[in-house]
Amino acid sequence: MRIPRPTICILILSLFASCEYSTATTLVVSNQARPGKVAYITCHVNSTRFSICVAPGNETSIFLPDENISVTSWPPVFCEGTYNNISHGRYHERPYYLYDSHKDYEKCKEKCFIRVTNFTFDRWDEGKKEWEQIFPIMWIP
Repeated sequence: MRIPRPTICILILSLFASCEYSTATTLVVSNQARPGKVAYITCHVNSTRFSICVAPGNETSIFLPDENISVTSWPPVFCEGTYNNISHGRYHERPYYLYDSHKDYEKCKEKCFIRVTNFTFDRWDEGKKEWEQIFPIMWIP
């Protein structure tokens, strides 16, 4: 039995229409650390990488676009935070993963609030109404 072409097109379109796409997310980063403790936020969107410096006592918003980004897109959109230096992905760095489109699309649908303190990066959990500590990634040589 041969399936007519319009039927195949409709099936493919309905498959794409049912895919769950993430909405644009805004990271709101507030640096509440002591003076001199600068936080750097490095985000990877598709093939673009950019870093933003957040000085103590300041707050900044980072808009992550939603174009062509889905829950299963590769590579995922992610942002990491570091103290005093821009993250380059080296093993001696201690990055804190602040946002990952594959894991955090439910938690951070529109806005994701990040607090930087002297020793931690924290994310606001809207469901629990409290700050969740984000633990650093430890590289094992």
